[in-house]
Amino acid sequence: MEEERYLLDLAKRAERTGRPVFTDFLDPVQAAAAERCAHEAGTDCILFGGWADAERQIACFGPVWEEPEWPLRWLECRWNAKFASPGHR
Repeated sequence: MEEERYLLDLAKRAERTGRPVFTDFLDPVQAAAAERCAHEAGTDCILFGGWADAERQIACFGPVWEEPEWPLRWLECRWNAKFASPGHR
């Protein structure tokens, strides 16, 4: 419940300021809550996870008239597989 209150606060801030407000990565249940909160606050909500069908996504609240600049940075890793292999963490 507290998490939904936080999402609603973010959505209301975006509606009040007219500027995009972003969340951290959300799981599917949280993402659905973000969409409900946006609707309740009277603003839009776009979800993006870096690629199509990403399970965890960032929500962007606010009036959407152009694609927002998502707070994501791409990372390229190089390693010597002889010594280790990369993992998600």
